[in-house]
Order: sequence, then structure tokens, then C-alpha cells
Amino acid sequence: TQSTWGFQYKTLVEVTCVDTLTKARRFDVVYMFLSYINQHRLIVRTSVDDASGIDSLTPLYHSAVWAEREAYDMFGVIFMGHPDLRRMLLDYGFEGHPLRKDFPVGGYSEIYYDAAQGVLRYISPPVFREEYRDYENIETEWEDVYQRVNTAWAYDRMVNKTSHQSSERDFTYDDPYVHKKK
Repeated sequence: TQSTWGFQYKTLVEVTCVDTLTKARRFDVVYMFLSYINQHRLIVRTSVDDASGIDSLTPLYHSAVWAEREAYDMFGVIFMGHPDLRRMLLDYGFEGHPLRKDFPVGGYSEIYYDAAQGVLRYISPPVFREEYRDYENIETEWEDVYQRVNTAWAYDRMVNKTSHQSSERDFTYDDPYVHKKK
């Protein structure tokens, strides 16, 4: 039990799930317990299939209320005997459980705000607008910073005749993005 002298795992730290589609019992429910007295952690992993559930730990650990609701909301694992098993992270009209491996990447519906009507609208199935995406000419701000730093480093080596190793001296290149003058 929870208060046996050898264990004393009086804190339930986390409840999470792992979804493996290839297994008959596809969900692994993972419990993480903590013993303050012995300074030990215990991780318990059990398997559950899609249709059946697992007994809730809420009678033993009050922290299981929130963690089991989260696991239910994200994975769809049913915790039998849970006092309030309902969605808490997603809205009540949400279809499916998003952390399942078989959940579509775009979801089952798309939601947007219609400013003219002042309401939320759902589109089913979602519309992916690929024509606005340019995968060929992707350039990020980091590429520009990388180019400036390399230019400043090369200029510093050329002007000051420094070695390739880093030095304590400042860059002589006047670029506010690379070096701010003191």
C-alpha cells in the first residue's frame, strides 16, 4: 500500500500514456510515484486496450483527478471510477483525441472566427492551402545573422591579421547586428 514502510510512495507525480498502434493493447499507461522519505521514484507501466479501461487511482491519490482527465482528453483512455472524467484541455465539441497515433495531422475539422458574423465556424474536413507555401525559397532570419557573423569574422581576420582562433579583441567591422560599440 501507499504507507508501507519499505515504499512510502505518497505522491503521484504524473500519469501519462504511450500509444503504440502495432500492439493489441495499444496504450501503455505510465504512473510516476515519489517517496519523499526514501527519496526514490517509482515508474509503473501497464497496458490497456482501446475498448476497455483501467481503474482510477483517485481514491488513493487526489492528484490523479487532474492527470487522468488530461490522459483521457489527449489519448481517450477511460479511467473507471473517476469522479469527473470529461474533457479539460479541449472544447467539448472536439472530435477525437489528438495524441493518438491514428489521429489525422490536420484534425477532423478546422475552426475559424467569422468576423462579419461574430461567431466561430467549423469546416469539415479541414482545408489545407498549400498554394501559399513556398518550400523552394525558404529563408530564415538566422541565415542572415549567420552570413553577417561570418562576414564580420572574415573582415576582422583580414584587417587585423588575426588567427582563426577566437580572440579577446572586438570586431572592427561596423555592423550593429554583429557588434554594439561600447
